[in-house]
Amino acid sequence: MKNQSKHLRRLTLAAMFAALMFVSIIFIRVDNPAGGIIHPADAVLYIAAIFLPLPYAMAAAVIGMAGANIAGFPGIAWAPATAIIKPLMIIFFTHQGKIMQKRNIIALTFAFFINVTGYTIANQIIGFNGLATLPGLLVQSSVATVLFVMLAVAMDSAKLKDRLEL
Repeated sequence: MKNQSKHLRRLTLAAMFAALMFVSIIFIRVDNPAGGIIHPADAVLYIAAIFLPLPYAMAAAVIGMAGANIAGFPGIAWAPATAIIKPLMIIFFTHQGKIMQKRNIIALTFAFFINVTGYTIANQIIGFNGLATLPGLLVQSSVATVLFVMLAVAMDSAKLKDRLEL
């Protein structure tokens, strides 16, 4: 029974993170003067990667982020790229231990590179110039990284992972 409870808790948390990612793209976004938008969904994605085992976090990423593309922002054409890029961004994070640990800080660098490179390539394939400009992606990724670090420090201070008994 304990394994079923752990699985159910992880599924519930994955669904919550997927919903947070979706809502943060659809409703909490700002036009980026450098191109594209700024949204907190990538910071939520990193937190999901730290609170959940990789398969659950990847599923949440695809459902939440590609789901936002399918729902209309920036459009369904971006959903396949998002479904590939977002799970790749989190493969270097670990859900074990503290949030702000060396491995997760290094993972931010890889996630930044994968996001910028992946969407730059996707933009060339899809052909929507202006939606995923290199300067815009650099700004979006930087904002997500800073937001994640601020949230992670606060969550570590509050010992949130311990309190959730994950």
